[in-house]
Amino acid sequence: MAQDFTIGDGGLRIRRNTRIFSDLKNSVMSKIPKNVGANELNVSLGVGSQTLAGAGSFSISVTAPRDLILRDLVVDAGSVAGTITSVIVQGDSVHQGGAAPLSLYGPGNQNRPDFSLPVMGGTTILVAGTLAAAGTVSAGFAID
Repeated sequence: MAQDFTIGDGGLRIRRNTRIFSDLKNSVMSKIPKNVGANELNVSLGVGSQTLAGAGSFSISVTAPRDLILRDLVVDAGSVAGTITSVIVQGDSVHQGGAAPLSLYGPGNQNRPDFSLPVMGGTTILVAGTLAAAGTVSAGFAID
């Protein structure tokens, strides 16, 4: 059964009829205040950071604090080159294939992949990769 939901004064209209939304125990849509515009709902989820003393692998993770929708991932390691080898959400890889350059998910890339993935609260989210030299890597998602 599809349900319509409008945000703001006749603004964004959302039709909730997909299996993935119905699987969420506390629907993300039911938590959206009706008197708030779509632009006011954007927040972020920090995945964390890790400092490496030299070239090597990193793995950072976070547990989703509530039901949310993962949007674009931003990974920053300053001027240090590196790769993303996996992005795993609740044990499932959402980054397919081989390693991708950090620049794909970098803050300067305005065409970063948008996951648009609903996630239940309590879900573990992991970002892993490599750095070519010593440095600190940090990551975060835009979420709704």
